[in-house]
Amino acid sequence: GKTNELTTEVNKLQEEIEMYKQDKSVYLSYEKRAEALAGEIKEFQGQLADYNMVVDILNTNTDMTEVIRDYNMLKVQNDRDAQSVDKIFTERQTIEKSIQAVEEDIEREKVVADDIIKDMSQENQVKYMEMKAANEKLSQELIVQQQELDTLNVKEEALRAEIAHSPVKQEAVQLYEKLHELEERRDQMIAEDKNMESPQEERERLLKQVKDDSQEIASMERQLTEVKEKTNHFKKVIQRLNMDLENHQ
Repeated sequence: GKTNELTTEVNKLQEEIEMYKQDKSVYLSYEKRAEALAGEIKEFQGQLADYNMVVDILNTNTDMTEVIRDYNMLKVQNDRDAQSVDKIFTERQTIEKSIQAVEEDIEREKVVADDIIKDMSQENQVKYMEMKAANEKLSQELIVQQQELDTLNVKEEALRAEIAHSPVKQEAVQLYEKLHELEERRDQMIAEDKNMESPQEERERLLKQVKDDSQEIASMERQLTEVKEKTNHFKKVIQRLNMDLENHQ
């Protein structure tokens, strides 16, 4: 009796499964039909909008010349848009081909790099793997820091917008900037005071500078005397050449 009950229950479940499969198949067919009908409805809505526009034109007694002019303008605009879309599509194809070529180059370079690594000594391979791991770690850290920077930039923009709408906060920012400027001047004055020479050191430095300047002046005077002598010599030579030229003439 239990076996018969189980058999009956199993048959019942099988019938329900078959019904479910049929319902699912019917649902899928209905879904496809609904998609097709949605497309048809969208197309009919476009046609209806065109018909409504024609009815409005007829009801308002619009001049046919104006309608033709609007049609020509729309046609030119549509042609221009179509050309723009074609250009974008062509550029996209070109970029995709470039990307594919770059990816192929990268793969080839990887193969070459793998061959080079295989030819390395064991020690160099270990160093390479360590450097590669360090590079990947730094890249991940860079990504994290870039995300943090982007977050801080967004926060900064929000704070700037908030400050722009609050006179009190604007005044606080100005006071903070002034305080920062005064602190920098204080630190600069402290540094200058630390670097300031004693009177004896300053006197020695000035004496040394005067001595160096005197030596440089004496050297320049000697050079100036030599230049003057050479100038006088060349003047005499030019004068003699002029006299010889006059005699020859």
